[in-house]
Amino acid sequence: MKRGELYPDGTRAHGRRRILVMYAYFLRGSKTLRLEALQALQTMAAKCRPPYPSDPDDTSVSSIIKSVYEDGKFKKYKTEYLCSNLGITETAARDLELLAIRPRSVALEADRARPMQKDVIERRRDFARHLIIEQGRRLSCREYMRAVEAAGFEKISHETANRDLNEIGYRVSERPAGGRRPRKEYNGGK
Repeated sequence: MKRGELYPDGTRAHGRRRILVMYAYFLRGSKTLRLEALQALQTMAAKCRPPYPSDPDDTSVSSIIKSVYEDGKFKKYKTEYLCSNLGITETAARDLELLAIRPRSVALEADRARPMQKDVIERRRDFARHLIIEQGRRLSCREYMRAVEAAGFEKISHETANRDLNEIGYRVSERPAGGRRPRKEYNGGK
């Protein structure tokens, strides 16, 4: 959209050129090669309504890439700035299931909906109790790790698996810290 026009939700467009410049900075920041960035920006410019450049005073896409890639500074955009420039409202962010560029209220709402780590740990330990106590299965640490992953939990480390099994009273193995046996003292002989 051209600068000053309104999106369907009533927010004002900041202009096609500004959006193309922001996109070019993101491409540069993601270490996209200059030629690939030019092609990506040309594709995006062609999808603008109306396609960019359409006015005689519009800067060419190659000039935008040149200025961004030769600029010594790297611009960082705040989320609020991006939301206002891209016309991302709370409704749009929820509908598109955006994870990064979304209004603060939507991000806070998602944070509140996410389970607390202590709840995740307790559910995983309940799963271990179910496997070992109710089903009577004997498990090694690795078997437990595979069972946890197969059940849809996040992948866990050996230390976490041992901690879970020890917490429910199921001892897998007794090893010194670091998983190694202590070395014998060197007496100077063979």
